[in-house]
Amino acid sequence: MFAERITVGRASIYSFGKVASWGVCIATLLLVGCNSDSTPKSDASLQKKLFVAAKPESINSIKSVYDAFQADQKVTVAGLIYADGMNPFDPKQSVFTIVDLPKNRHEHEDPGDCPFCRHQLKSAKIAIVQVSDDSGKPVSQSAETLLGLKKNQEIAVSGPVSQIGDTVVIKLESLYVLSKEDADGLTQAFYADDPAVQTEDAEK
Repeated sequence: MFAERITVGRASIYSFGKVASWGVCIATLLLVGCNSDSTPKSDASLQKKLFVAAKPESINSIKSVYDAFQADQKVTVAGLIYADGMNPFDPKQSVFTIVDLPKNRHEHEDPGDCPFCRHQLKSAKIAIVQVSDDSGKPVSQSAETLLGLKKNQEIAVSGPVSQIGDTVVIKLESLYVLSKEDADGLTQAFYADDPAVQTEDAEK
């Protein structure tokens, strides 16, 4: 199962013989309702309910949620749908992972193919995004097909937060697809005080 591939704490992720180190924990994700028997709504219905056309006024980094975590607080964060060599989508329920937007944004179809970008993403903060039914359990269908999302897509998600272990979980209430310009602007804002980002921006 999806969550069984990830171990607790600063451990290792095993996926098809590949090993990667992340400081994340979603091993106990199954506790939120892996055995849900709920029947998923149609793609169009959920997309109409969850997708928003207007960019949220305030979008934060995933790191900022960890830094000032408050259970049940509603947050809006930007993230990259990513799981370091793994499939970020659970194939059997609508749960997926996002990581903080990378500091230095190279033009890659898959940042995991770039050693530099992949190194950055290994240390990025991660959040679990859960699409729930009316009972609060994950919908029994992959969010990839249910919502038409894609690996490496940059999005902003809103919803109340909780934690499983040390990992933030966001119960999805709305979703906005970031344009390249949106993501570039957010990256500059999130890492405004980072000398490495300032140097790269100056060289462009």
